Amino acid sequence: MVRPNTPEGLCLRCKGSRNLCGKNPCPILAKHAVLKSVKFPAELLRGGTTSLDIASASPPSFFVGHNGYPRVSIGPMLPHSLDTPLEVSSMDSPEQWLVPGSPATTWKSLMEVVEFRSSLIRTTHPLHVKEWNSDKILDLSQQIAMAEKPVGTEIEVEKVHLHVQIDDHAAPNGPSGSIQRLSLTENPKVHKKVDYVISDTDLKASEAMSKYLYTDGHIPVSDIYRILSAGLLGLEDNRKLVPTRWAITATDDTVSKSLITRIKGFPELGEYLLFESSYLGNSFHVIFVPRPWCYEMMECWAPHSIWRLFDRDKSYVIMQDNEMNDGRTTYASNITGAYYSARLGVCERLAEMKRQAAVIVIREVNEQYLMPLGVWVIRQAVRDAMARNPVKYNSLNEILAYLNKKLQVPLKYWLHKSQLLPYIRSQTTLESFLRRTDESPPHL
Repeated sequence: MVRPNTPEGLCLRCKGSRNLCGKNPCPILAKHAVLKSVKFPAELLRGGTTSLDIASASPPSFFVGHNGYPRVSIGPMLPHSLDTPLEVSSMDSPEQWLVPGSPATTWKSLMEVVEFRSSLIRTTHPLHVKEWNSDKILDLSQQIAMAEKPVGTEIEVEKVHLHVQIDDHAAPNGPSGSIQRLSLTENPKVHKKVDYVISDTDLKASEAMSKYLYTDGHIPVSDIYRILSAGLLGLEDNRKLVPTRWAITATDDTVSKSLITRIKGFPELGEYLLFESSYLGNSFHVIFVPRPWCYEMMECWAPHSIWRLFDRDKSYVIMQDNEMNDGRTTYASNITGAYYSARLGVCERLAEMKRQAAVIVIREVNEQYLMPLGVWVIRQAVRDAMARNPVKYNSLNEILAYLNKKLQVPLKYWLHKSQLLPYIRSQTTLESFLRRTDESPPHL
C-alpha cells in the first residue's frame, strides 16, 4: 500500500470518516477491510458476488449508512448462521461485551468482537432520509428496530460483498448485500416506553431519549440510538432516518446533556478522585476535581498505532476538546464521538453521587488496539472505571505526581495540551486558604 501524503496528525482528526485527505476509501481502513481470521459461510466463498436466502433472528439490529446523504442505505442486520457461541440477543448490545465492574476475563476480546460481528449480514436498501413512512421494507425494518428481543426474520439478498465494514463510531459489520425480500416470522415485542415515544408525534426527540427511554425506561443506549436512527423519534414533521454513526453521537450527547443539567444543581465534590480502567490497548485515567462542572478529554495514540501508521514524525500527538460550565456550542472535532461517549460515562457517575466536579479524561492508545471497533469501547471502558472504587487524594498535584509515573506519555505534554488543568491549578478557591498541605507541583 502506498503511504498517503498527509499532514502530521490529520488521520487522528479524521479517523477514516471525514475524508480530510481527499482519499476515498480511507487507506488505513482499506488495509483492514479483509480480515483473514473471519469465517464466512461456504456459499459466500464460492463466488465474488452471489445471492443468499437467510432465515434467522435479528438481534435486533438496524443500520443506516451515511454515504450519499440524504439518500442512504438502510436495512436490518442478522447473522448468516446461528453457530456462533454468542447469544443472538448480545450481538448488537455493546453493554454486554464489557459489563462495567465485572472481571476483565469476562470481557470480549478484539478478535471475538470482530468474529461475531462479521457474522452479521448487513442488508442495504436505498432510501431518502425523509421517506421514513412510505416504504414497505423500511416499515418492516422499523418494526425490528423498535423490538426489545430478537425477531424472527427471513431475507433474500443479492450482490453480496464479502468484506467487513470498519468504522470508528459503530461496531464492525459483516458482509453486505442488496435486500430483495424481507418478512417477519413473528410479531416483535416492544417495550412500553418505546411504544409510547414512537406513538407520540408531538414529543421532541431529545425529551424522548433522555427522559422517557433512558431515565424512566432504563433502555440501553445502544437501543436508543437504533430507534433514533430508524426515524422513529421526534415531532411528526421532523422525523427522518439518521445515519447510525450520527445517531450514536447524538444519543451520547443528548443523554449526557440532560444529566449535566441535573449535575449542575448538586453540591461540589468534596475530594479529589482518580478512576482508572484499561481495555483492548485503551488506558483511561479519569480525574474528578472539586469544582463546578466542566469537562475535558485528551487522547494520545502511540506511534505505530492504527491512526498513526503513516505519520513520519513519531513524536507525541495529543488531541484535546473541552467545555466549561456553560457547555459547548460546536462539535468536538478533535476527539469526535469518543468525547461524548466518555462524557456520558462520567456524567452517570456524578449523577449517581449527586455531586458536580471538574472532570479530565486522559486516554492513551497503544498498538494493541489493532483496528477501530466503535465508540462503545470508550463508553464501556469509562463506565467500567466509574464502577470501580476510585483512589482518593488530598490535592490535584498528588494525582499529577502519581500520573507522572504511570502515564506512557510524559505528564508535561498533557499539561501543555490541557486547557482545564492549568485553569484549575491557577484558580483560587476558599479551600486553598484553609488547607495547609504542600501544594507544590510534581517535579517534571
